[in-house]
Amino acid sequence: MIYDLQKGSLIKRISAFLLDFVLIAIIATFFAWIVSLITNYSSILQEFNGHYARYEAMYGISLTDPKLFETYTEEQLATYKDAINAMNADPEVIKCWGLVSNLPVIMVSVGFLMACLIVEFIVPIIFKNGQTVGKKVFKLGVINENGVICTKFQMFARAILGKYTIEYMIPGIIIVMMGLGTIGFIGPIILLAIIGTNIGVVIANPNRPFIHDLVARTVVCDLSTQKTFQTYEEMIAYREQIDKEIAERSVY
Repeated sequence: MIYDLQKGSLIKRISAFLLDFVLIAIIATFFAWIVSLITNYSSILQEFNGHYARYEAMYGISLTDPKLFETYTEEQLATYKDAINAMNADPEVIKCWGLVSNLPVIMVSVGFLMACLIVEFIVPIIFKNGQTVGKKVFKLGVINENGVICTKFQMFARAILGKYTIEYMIPGIIIVMMGLGTIGFIGPIILLAIIGTNIGVVIANPNRPFIHDLVARTVVCDLSTQKTFQTYEEMIAYREQIDKEIAERSVY
């Protein structure tokens, strides 16, 4: 029937995603930079590096060059451990390390939150039919399975609960923590689990949704052939009209 769901192809969806992701990355980086300026992160990082330099001078051994660790004698290793233990007991170092390790997480979280709000919520509300910049370029849209356009709440849930929380914030924080060495092997496992879940959902569901579509109960359609409706009542009236026309033609 002409009001059947016209699902967007995976090729178009992936292409639209890549374009949107570039925009999200740019916007997220900008807002992360704003947070770094507000929190004066560069000065905090410089202060933390100063603590390392102070303890290196105090104990006469490098604490940051991994290439030298393999050449250390047992005496040097003992000195290294003493220096690290002293730093771990220094309240100023502990406070500084807390800021150095936590602020990047905040910067990534705020950056992606603002980017998702703009690219995945505000822009689709302006363009209508759930279109981001990427989806508009490739003539895709986000609707309900019955062809009715999504509510603002659905788009918010899709953008924030689905894309931001599960697909951007969690992986982003894990990558930052992996870079700081504060998460261990569990980080890559979580990343693989998120990727695997997304792939599994796409394969198992005939509508080919990603996690964010399941959260918001939405589907990506091809707007070049898809009939959309502003309200549920409009959709019912249209279907009834089509069924009536089909019934009348069958009589003749």
